[in-house]
Amino acid sequence: MLLLLSNPFLIPDREKILETNRNPKDFFGGAKEDRTPDLYNAIVALSQLSYGPLAAKYKRQKLVCHPLFYEIKQFLSAKRKYGMIIFEKTVNLEGLKEVARWFCQQLEPGDVVCLKGDLGAGKSEFARACIQTMAGQAVDVPSPTFTLCQTYDTLKGTVFHYDLYRLEKEEDVWELGIIEQIVGNFSFIEWPQIIEPAIKGCKRVFDVNLAIASEFERHTQIDQHLGPST
Repeated sequence: MLLLLSNPFLIPDREKILETNRNPKDFFGGAKEDRTPDLYNAIVALSQLSYGPLAAKYKRQKLVCHPLFYEIKQFLSAKRKYGMIIFEKTVNLEGLKEVARWFCQQLEPGDVVCLKGDLGAGKSEFARACIQTMAGQAVDVPSPTFTLCQTYDTLKGTVFHYDLYRLEKEEDVWELGIIEQIVGNFSFIEWPQIIEPAIKGCKRVFDVNLAIASEFERHTQIDQHLGPST
């Protein structure tokens, strides 16, 4: 039940819940549409609880007693399995930096950010804005295309910035010790496809999907996936 996080950044969007609930194959197992707002309000209310062992115990007790317990349980189970879109918008290049600055403030140690998109979509620019914000200053953030990894000491903790384009097999990820570096730190990974099977067990993985909408615009979608330990 620790999926009920206190950060409003992670609270489901009400319109998405309503839209999803109209599908017979939805998260709620066919719950009546007129009950969906109550479900949404229940998730939001429970999400305001703080962290800690006692809070976790209280969450479990309060959730089990809630009249919409089974619907909430189904929703959270689907959220863990399929992930959730937490941001989606087409923005200009400056707006992309603003999204990055906002996004990185929500990150916690151990989070993995997978940056996806074609060449020139803005993966390095997004990571650069995040790292500079976390560092609290305009540090130099070169693309790790040739170095494979760049490391930064920031105000929030150690940040690893990877570019895995040149890796050819998953075994390389383990041999280079990348998984060990990810644990307890912040990781931004460009071209992450080769490492994705190995990071499924991480607490939280974010996919930042960037697509070139025009010369000066990028369609930006951020998905969150919760690991089995969340």
